[in-house]
Amino acid sequence: MNETNKSTHADEIFALQLSAIQQRTDRTFAVLFAVQWAFAIICAVLLSQCTWAAGRSYLHFHVWSAVILGGLLSAGPIFLAWIRPGCVSTRMTIAATQMLYSALLIHLTGGRIETHFHVFGSLAILAFYRDWRVFVPATLVIVVDGLVRGMFWPESVFGVLAPAPWRAAERVRPSGP
Repeated sequence: MNETNKSTHADEIFALQLSAIQQRTDRTFAVLFAVQWAFAIICAVLLSQCTWAAGRSYLHFHVWSAVILGGLLSAGPIFLAWIRPGCVSTRMTIAATQMLYSALLIHLTGGRIETHFHVFGSLAILAFYRDWRVFVPATLVIVVDGLVRGMFWPESVFGVLAPAPWRAAERVRPSGP
């Protein structure tokens, strides 16, 4: 076996193993989306069960958001993870949707700072794909969400009605000295 054949064989083995890892990660995210959906519903029920208006009790908007929006967010990635595991489009969809789930959980908890760490945990789990490209849609989604909701609905991101004018920009500034 010459040097070129060894290199080609090694590349084939690497590609097969990477594909298996990415398919397994897709399926892991499918389970994670189902668990996150249940967690979002539990958070909404525990943190904001009912709203009172004119002496009547109604389920709070957050509960409906968790059930309906959480279900819609989970459906697409779960479907793709089981139908098309290992595809680039599945990874990109999962990455973007995972960040939208972070945004939903931040909203449900009223912008509590602890919930913002879900973004960092999600990025760490996305690293299991071993594909730098998944960070592009994930980063774009979370930046756009933070800027748009920070300007038009700051209470759902920061937990205050009138944050400092540059509060949304703090989330997207580069780190370092």
